[in-house]
Amino acid sequence: MLSKSSRSVSLLVLLFAFGCKEEAVDPWINFTPFTVSYDTYHLAESASFTAQGENHGLIDFTNELSGLAESKMNANALWAHADSGNPDFIYLVDQTTGKLKASYRINGVTNDDWEDIAVGPGPKAGVSYIYLADIGDNKSERSQHIIYRFPEPLYATAHEGKTIDITLEVDKIIFNYPDGRYNAETLLLDPIERDLYIVTKYGAQSYLFVARYPQPVNELVTLTKVGAFPFRETTAGDISSDGKRVLIKTYDQIFYWNTSQVQPIWKLLSQTPELAPYHPMEAQGEAIAWSSNGYYTSSEKKGSAIPPLYFYSFK
Repeated sequence: MLSKSSRSVSLLVLLFAFGCKEEAVDPWINFTPFTVSYDTYHLAESASFTAQGENHGLIDFTNELSGLAESKMNANALWAHADSGNPDFIYLVDQTTGKLKASYRINGVTNDDWEDIAVGPGPKAGVSYIYLADIGDNKSERSQHIIYRFPEPLYATAHEGKTIDITLEVDKIIFNYPDGRYNAETLLLDPIERDLYIVTKYGAQSYLFVARYPQPVNELVTLTKVGAFPFRETTAGDISSDGKRVLIKTYDQIFYWNTSQVQPIWKLLSQTPELAPYHPMEAQGEAIAWSSNGYYTSSEKKGSAIPPLYFYSFK
């Protein structure tokens, strides 16, 4: 048995050790945005995917497809939408045929310029949410933007071929940028941290911004600038459901980041990507989405040709 003096010394040692324990450092405090300088046209081509896209049918229900995301609640289906000037509909699409299953109009969700969509976790455990990004701004005149967040609608056979009006609890994540106005067409949802990333489109390069979770609802939040890419004209992106793979798409390239261990998305994106297959080239490709065994891409309609839904599978 320890003597009284020995116990006192031991207690002092424990108290000292506890008091000196380093607290976790918030990586966003005094965060310095990354810059990268790789040559986008001399990147390694990924060997993870089939080289040619499989044609899974034609996207004939809208002329201006702008976003795709795989549904987590409806089997073998993708969510899709069009951009400005189109109805306030989200579309449920058969991912094996490209055919429209049903259209949904959500209360309070209006299409100023919807440019991307993501599906994944949110504030309530066990609920799959749609994040619909009203972030387009071709004329750089909008002082704020909205990301709508609401639970995924569930498809029923009675919905087939119809437009269904649904009342859901809708969150409005309202934001602006810290250093000006930007047009953006890319939304990335981190499925682990639930942070929301925006990638801008125009300018000499595309910039990366983040709205950290939990995002304020129905009040203005200013995004944090995270980094700058050496490419531009970014039109779409997606993060895999395990948080280990990221795709970012431009009109003529698809950049692919992959990691064996989950790490912060900003850190992964600060590394040099590979090029994912993008063949055949699309007329005006503005949509991309992961699935469990590969990724889908498609395009706006340009001219008379109806754009296909392409699928690139893992090897």
